[in-house]
Amino acid sequence: MKSLITLAALAVAACWTSTASAATAAADHVDEMKECAVCSVMAGDGELMKHMTWEIHKIGPGMLCITSVPADLKDSFDAAGKKMMETVAGLAAKFQAGEQVKLCSFCQAMAELMQAGAKQESVDTKTGSILIVSSTDPAVIEKIHAHADKFNEAEAAAH
Repeated sequence: MKSLITLAALAVAACWTSTASAATAAADHVDEMKECAVCSVMAGDGELMKHMTWEIHKIGPGMLCITSVPADLKDSFDAAGKKMMETVAGLAAKFQAGEQVKLCSFCQAMAELMQAGAKQESVDTKTGSILIVSSTDPAVIEKIHAHADKFNEAEAAAH
């Protein structure tokens, strides 16, 4: 259950990648999100999706994800995050039963990091959130850094 809640927090972050991409890449990612058991909750809010920004930075023990929205969208941002957490909690039985749950590529990668032992901590800000994904295990840190690199390379290629 704990890993499912962690996945929810990370899945919220996954939704924000579309705002930093070129129009075609963003549209492709939004289409993938609409099929994701978690991200589909947020993918339907076009206004929120249009105005969110997100960036990933590698840090010593992992990565830092910074998400921002205009102040007038913060309530929508928080509501979407809450609904996503509720959705993930509802998926617990499916995961425990071994059922396949469709996730976008970002959520799948983040779930794999959590299964490898990564930890997350989220800090609410006035205009979004900061998510820290970290580990004390050098092998897991390497995986976290690789995920951050993959995301940043995809973002650079989209521009």
